[in-house]
Amino acid sequence: MDVIDLDTIDASNLNRQFLFTTADVGQPKSFVAARVLSRHGCIITPHHHNVMDTAKFPKEFFASFEVVCCGLDNVAARKHVNRMCHRAKVPLVESGTTGFNGQVQPITAGTTECYDCAPKSSGVPSFAVCTIHARPTTIIHCVHYAKELYSRLFGDVASGDAELEALEPLRADPMGLFQVIHYDKILAGAAALVGHPRGAPRPISSADVATKNCSEEVSAYAQSFGRFMTSLQGRGQRCAFDKDDDDAVGFVSAVANLRAFIFNIESKSDRDLKTIAGNIIPAVATSNAIIGAMVVAQAVRYLGDSQPLQFVHLRQVPQERRRVVQGKGRVVDKFLIHSHGTTKPVPTCMTCSSSRGHAIVTLDASDTTLGHFVKEVLIKDMGLSAPTVDVPPATILYEHDEFTNLAGEKLMKWITREGRVDLHVTDEAQEVEWTVTLQHVPTAEDQSALFKLVVATQATVREGGHQALQGDKDGDDGLTMYNPRNSKRARGGPSGGRMPEANLVCL
Repeated sequence: MDVIDLDTIDASNLNRQFLFTTADVGQPKSFVAARVLSRHGCIITPHHHNVMDTAKFPKEFFASFEVVCCGLDNVAARKHVNRMCHRAKVPLVESGTTGFNGQVQPITAGTTECYDCAPKSSGVPSFAVCTIHARPTTIIHCVHYAKELYSRLFGDVASGDAELEALEPLRADPMGLFQVIHYDKILAGAAALVGHPRGAPRPISSADVATKNCSEEVSAYAQSFGRFMTSLQGRGQRCAFDKDDDDAVGFVSAVANLRAFIFNIESKSDRDLKTIAGNIIPAVATSNAIIGAMVVAQAVRYLGDSQPLQFVHLRQVPQERRRVVQGKGRVVDKFLIHSHGTTKPVPTCMTCSSSRGHAIVTLDASDTTLGHFVKEVLIKDMGLSAPTVDVPPATILYEHDEFTNLAGEKLMKWITREGRVDLHVTDEAQEVEWTVTLQHVPTAEDQSALFKLVVATQATVREGGHQALQGDKDGDDGLTMYNPRNSKRARGGPSGGRMPEANLVCL
């Protein structure tokens, strides 16, 4: 068994699983899991690494396993694993839990519906850039702005937004940054806020804070802002936002509540803001245990069990079924777990249709940067891991980790007189190639959807969209792979004969 996980154990992880204890807090999850499970006769190799790192885990790595069992906690990673397994022709058992609910989906490339066949989002709604930056009306808008600011100043990935990038020089000047984002920029955009549903904004200057010419509430938020900025700056390295990082959450909470005050929006507690920022739905240990058992059951069927594959659902509210029992009449049975057979691939699926396809993206090119397009459309919604973008025949616009100079440019720069442009998009790691047509359509100022994605094939067109994420958003990430190194792959799925010894990989 190989165990792959990029995370370390936090105290908040302890209530939803049975492998870690308080003594393990701070240690890599994969190493501790390997140590605990090895006591039960399992031979385990742990990897403290990101499964989306295609240099370490290329297609050949996936191809070395008999079946993959996935329990990752975010859509981007799950899309990546789904696509890599499809390219490697390796069966995948996809799973997730959300509170008391959960599901297990067995996926066979070319035979069953895959993870991408039903459109999904990251679980985080998209909002127009102008709404987040200039006209927030809800606390969620404020949190999104605060997280973008964190990403620009302290995160491991640039936001691609020119306005936020201009704040980079103020990274080491907390009060200078405070003055710019909470006073200067608010005043600069005041004229456009006439008639704002929340009323006129109330900018806060650094002088107001220094002279205590503000409420105790605002003063407390300002002090938190400076304290957490200093702490994050002192780390000397950039880190992605983590809901379990007290400094990151504290910084986002302070910025969000200050912004809420300015725009006359009700403030929230740090706990509430952490829930919003982390997109958290509480995890339940029993749900995880039940789904984990169902994952193993489906994996065993891939390894040779004669039982048919089943899509399994766990529901908080029991499903009632009536039957007639001799001597008792009609009896009502209640099931928390129910299942149905697998379905065929969707012809318009980004993954199942082919490695080369055509996508049409409708958006406001005058208000969307190339970097935002790459992050929100290509990576988040199309599931690419290392995209390259060029305008045919040979004008490179973006190349992952190599050429990102144009990330802050508005897409309007490349839109033709016809209001569109065809982009050539590739991802060598996933072996995919796409033609992505951008269609420029100006959006209304209050429109929350940033873009619309349509997948086009020879015969049909399907609209993609943002649907609720089926999966544990509280951090229960895990990916499992079985690899009988001394046996041949079971051909034809569950009818391929029982497999001998199997090695396991968990990511």
